[in-house]
Amino acid sequence: MDALGVDLVNTGKFQFQCKNTKDKLNYPALLEKMPDTGINVLIHKYTQKSTKNFVEKGRYAILNLEDFLTILKFAVDNGFENEVK
Repeated sequence: MDALGVDLVNTGKFQFQCKNTKDKLNYPALLEKMPDTGINVLIHKYTQKSTKNFVEKGRYAILNLEDFLTILKFAVDNGFENEVK
């Protein structure tokens, strides 16, 4: 699955690709490379080089808007919005 851009397997309908970079990524190209058989999620840990090591600047989950809306609709339909604090 790695050749298809999927790093985590056996995750149900979700397919995850994980990146840890100091550079900005081409999110559309990476998502396009992934199989069209589920909800594709790109997990990106963005870092910057400091004097001696790399410092985390943020962690992000990137997915297509349609997939996000599918997840959001499922959450609303199943009452999960009441669980968010």
